[in-house]
Amino acid sequence: MKKFFTNSRKLLSFVVMLLMIVFGKQVIAQEQSVIGKVVDASGLPLPGATVSIKGKAKATATDLNGNFQLSAAAGENVLSVMMIGYTTKTLNVMAGQNVQIVLEESMSTLKEVVVIGYGSS
Repeated sequence: MKKFFTNSRKLLSFVVMLLMIVFGKQVIAQEQSVIGKVVDASGLPLPGATVSIKGKAKATATDLNGNFQLSAAAGENVLSVMMIGYTTKTLNVMAGQNVQIVLEESMSTLKEVVVIGYGSS
């Protein structure tokens, strides 16, 4: 009968592969999803709002029903939600949490409007 671990190189390779399998699952388990919905003050969904994790390069846009899903690191994350015509909102969320975010309309108005026309009729 042959011995499986005849030299130390095979043993070392086996141990390294075993450690990669064990720790690889833990790294994957650290990513969780933040799921939620973005609505306006009257409760209507806001499609196309940008939801991002502050300080990370992860962002997504809401679908037609205002829903979003974004993978985040385990623990607390800071979400930034923005849309044209609405004030930007930041909030702390936990990974795996389901949230509903209400955006308020921006009250800023234009002070000047410049109309430029080219051509003739």
